[in-house]
Amino acid sequence: FEFDTGSSQFDLALSIDTQMFGQAHLSFSTDVFEPATGQRLLKNFLALVDQVLANPLQPLSSFEFTSDEDRQTLARWNDTPLALPADPVVHMQLQQQALRTPERVALRCGAEALSYAELQARALRLARALRSRGVGRGSLVGLCLPRGVDMVVAQHAILHSGAAYVPLDPAYPPGRLADMAQDAGLALVVSESALLPALDWPAGRSLLLDADAALIALQSPEPLAPNAALDARPEDPAYVIYTSGSTGRPKGVVLPHRAVVNFLVSMAREPGLQASDVLVAVTTLSFDIAVLELLLPLCVGAQVVLATREEVTDGRALRALLESSFATVMQATPSTWRMLIEAGWQGAEGSNVKRPTGSNVNRPAGSKLNRPAGFKALIGGEGLPVDLAQQLLARTGPHGALWNMYGPTETTVWSTCVKVVAPEQGIRIGRPIGNTQVHVLDGRGKPCPIGVAGEVFIGGDGVALGYLHRPELTAERFVADPFSAQPGARLYRTGDRGRWCHDGLLEHLGRLDFQVKVRGHRIELGEIEAALGTHAEVARAVVIVREDRPGDVRLVAYVVAKAELPTAAALREHLRTTLPEYMLPQHVVPIETVPLLPNGKMDRHALPAPDRNADAGADRQRAAHDAPQTPAEKAVAGVWQTLLGIEHVGRSDNFFDLGGHSLLAMRAVHHMEQQAGIRLDLRRLVHESLAQIAATAVDAVAAAAPQAPAAPVVTRATQPVAGGLQRVLRSVRELIGS
Repeated sequence: FEFDTGSSQFDLALSIDTQMFGQAHLSFSTDVFEPATGQRLLKNFLALVDQVLANPLQPLSSFEFTSDEDRQTLARWNDTPLALPADPVVHMQLQQQALRTPERVALRCGAEALSYAELQARALRLARALRSRGVGRGSLVGLCLPRGVDMVVAQHAILHSGAAYVPLDPAYPPGRLADMAQDAGLALVVSESALLPALDWPAGRSLLLDADAALIALQSPEPLAPNAALDARPEDPAYVIYTSGSTGRPKGVVLPHRAVVNFLVSMAREPGLQASDVLVAVTTLSFDIAVLELLLPLCVGAQVVLATREEVTDGRALRALLESSFATVMQATPSTWRMLIEAGWQGAEGSNVKRPTGSNVNRPAGSKLNRPAGFKALIGGEGLPVDLAQQLLARTGPHGALWNMYGPTETTVWSTCVKVVAPEQGIRIGRPIGNTQVHVLDGRGKPCPIGVAGEVFIGGDGVALGYLHRPELTAERFVADPFSAQPGARLYRTGDRGRWCHDGLLEHLGRLDFQVKVRGHRIELGEIEAALGTHAEVARAVVIVREDRPGDVRLVAYVVAKAELPTAAALREHLRTTLPEYMLPQHVVPIETVPLLPNGKMDRHALPAPDRNADAGADRQRAAHDAPQTPAEKAVAGVWQTLLGIEHVGRSDNFFDLGGHSLLAMRAVHHMEQQAGIRLDLRRLVHESLAQIAATAVDAVAAAAPQAPAAPVVTRATQPVAGGLQRVLRSVRELIGS
């Protein structure tokens, strides 16, 4: 007798009647599970029972936990064929597009603009100069140039020469640049005279765009004649990107031309890019997502607007660039998108964002916003929060779209993507791109049933060649692909935890190890720990990521001292010699011993939350004489206290030494300018004290204030300063409240 109880007693219950009817009945709470989940659970269970009955003496681990129906569905979702060009090397795609649209504008940066023909000619001249220095197929060439037109020209030139480029960001510490250059065994470095000393690289193995300008100018701008010995082939390296390494040294990921072309062709199809698009490029060349920004538009006839370093770190400047360039596409991490929104970016024409009162006060009377009819926002590098997705959707306009992207460097930038429509129903990372397969496997290397979590493995044409000069690490992370009939096919084990959802989309569920993403940057915590361990007074160090306030992700270092623990500032200075700024811990917490679990392993959950006030002012005795004195100092201190969540700030304190990071610094700069008209270069927060910044703030406000009349009112001469500073405080309160 079957009947419906109307509700479930448990979230999930399986009842098996072996006496009367021989039935298995699965009941579940519809508040917790989808009907498809219940159906699949039951089918997979019955499939397992059939196997066990047929082979009762086999261990349970030898059976398949996934039904034939699920395996067929997974195979269908991974069926992603995509035709590639006959000659899948990157520079040939660039060259063919330049021949199709020679007069169209290809690249803009500041006041400089190059057509496709001009960009091609400059790249080919430089490529010939590289060839004259012995560079060709198999060579690795370092690229150390500031953001600008020359950087893109050099990137293309290295590819045309047959070599692979190795990004060397001039903003990185000299020690790190030198280690990367040495580890790569570079054949040559393309740079400028002023940057060469930081690399500690011999001038004889460099091609300098300024010192060697005459040599480069003498070269022909015509395409290079075919040369089997020097021309790159599809399986040869196109670039090598260095990522953080868990052993304490960065590792180079080697990406072949075929993988890059497969990525570009797939991205041109979905999310899609047209010749009419204008893409604003904001990502450093050392972050692999720059491949999409700098190469994809120039393969389809679109225009690249390259943001300068200053524009990338200044929300108001980036907003102005988007509006003045009539941009239709931008790709960025969640942190950069938040910065842009906080700067007042309204998005596409027809978007449903209400313009706040006074948001346009800095525009000339009668000026018009340059807003496209539709805007395409690409986001990736870290998890997409629901609230940010909703804000971006409100700004894309009726003809735009928001796309969530996922993929590790080892599988060529992005491996999955999805158009975000209803983020409140859950954020997914999408489906595999062209010629890509994604498998969710259990600890035995067997496919997990749909809906069940496991480790994400990625296969297909996007898989890298491996880690440069690291065969043991390559063998560990790049494993044989048992699902492919192609000889030598490999899977990359990502270390990410995920699952297939019933709608055919993938869901990301975090990491299985201690690799983290902080403001879009991939960081192996072991590299920071190893760098701390090189300090003479550090016995042991543990680094974790904490998010004690929503949206405020921080690196925290726990340090056991040998005798006397150095100050947090001293440890950061030690780290700055080898680590980039984004890898410096915001807090340093002294501990006597590292907490352990009963099994002897480290208990990371037992590490205490940092005391922001103790970390902020290591010596409280100086508070009396170092306390902010002037109205400007008190106002700036109020900004820092609110954003950093600390009680005390001294005149000699530095924003970053108090626990600040790049995103908080952007917010502070933006709101001071928005409310008080104080325009502050973000880099000053890195180097200057509160007193130095406040002194300039007073000068800026005073200079902007109208001159008081000669006669009576001397006592009100400071009113513009005080009023401006009050606006700063109000803006901070509004920021926190929102």
